Amino acid sequence: MALQLTAKIFNYASKMERNALKSLVLVATSGDTGGAVMNAFSRHSDNTDVIVLFPEDGISSIQKAQLTSFDHPNCKALGIKGDFDFCQSAIKSIFENKELESLYADKFGYRLSSANSINFARLLPQIVYHAFSYS
Repeated sequence: MALQLTAKIFNYASKMERNALKSLVLVATSGDTGGAVMNAFSRHSDNTDVIVLFPEDGISSIQKAQLTSFDHPNCKALGIKGDFDFCQSAIKSIFENKELESLYADKFGYRLSSANSINFARLLPQIVYHAFSYS
């Protein structure tokens, strides 16, 4: 549910900026988040591409089928020979490399972002949802 709003926030924000870069959303998943991100961003954001890393042998066959059969030009899932922690570490290391981030912006026209729990645009809707449900 939170990811649907997150994709809409990304889309709205990119339309508000002058000379906006496209967003490249990098996601590590242990199964469920990746499919939800691909679904949300393919429906609600026309200025965002998504790459999902998942552990090739660390998710169920149903989850792997959901990720690898998703057919949308802006969403790709990549199976990695490693565990979820390796996928997460790979994405975090990309964000820590400011030169790589600049390269993606200058050469390819992308702003790097994430839809994992490290992104506030994903956390905020979840906080509101849980607070509302509790009250």
